[in-house]
Amino acid sequence: MRFSLFLACFNAAYKALICLFRRISKNERLNAAIAGFMAGLTIIMDSKDRRMFITVMMLARAIDTIGNML
Repeated sequence: MRFSLFLACFNAAYKALICLFRRISKNERLNAAIAGFMAGLTIIMDSKDRRMFITVMMLARAIDTIGNML
């Protein structure tokens, strides 16, 4: 249940922040990075046991994305 809540809040926060930042700035890459970082703070909602696993998976995904962007 907590994992589902985490995923829902993560997606909602990311989309809301992207829409907000689009009105403020035109730099899409910077907006996405800031929104992703801020939405990542929703990991607090998940159980403590799974936080490390999810964090490692997200870190691997972030490294892959940064590599593709470069």
